[in-house]
Amino acid sequence: MGNLVRTVDAADRLRLDLDALSDEAGVRLNVGCSPLREDFDRMLPFAWIRMLGGDRHGIVVDSVTLSVDVYAATWKQAMDAALDAHMLTARLPYDQDALTDWKTVSALSLPYENPDPDHPSIPRCSFSLTAVVKADIR
Repeated sequence: MGNLVRTVDAADRLRLDLDALSDEAGVRLNVGCSPLREDFDRMLPFAWIRMLGGDRHGIVVDSVTLSVDVYAATWKQAMDAALDAHMLTARLPYDQDALTDWKTVSALSLPYENPDPDHPSIPRCSFSLTAVVKADIR
């Protein structure tokens, strides 16, 4: 059997890299992936990352779509934290310490107010991005 190529769990990789970058940049942001933690409201500001799919570009390169929802205590704090998270994602292809080989990161949307019907009392701002990443070769 030849090499196998497996798409990386880009949501979890983004979680790890955003967590490290936010500490390094002095940005206060807690980060998690699906499912949304039941206690996320005690960890505000909190960025919830989900992978929405994507497609394969070449033999070992994938283009993935990611959604980032940022919750905070106020609408201003939610927008500020979403803008910080968006800023940090744009830096990933240039970060030599990143855990993932992020080839490119492109904004599909800038942060916008996005009330969560399941948690209407907690402000949420969201953005989405496409990232080109190297797949795992096994």
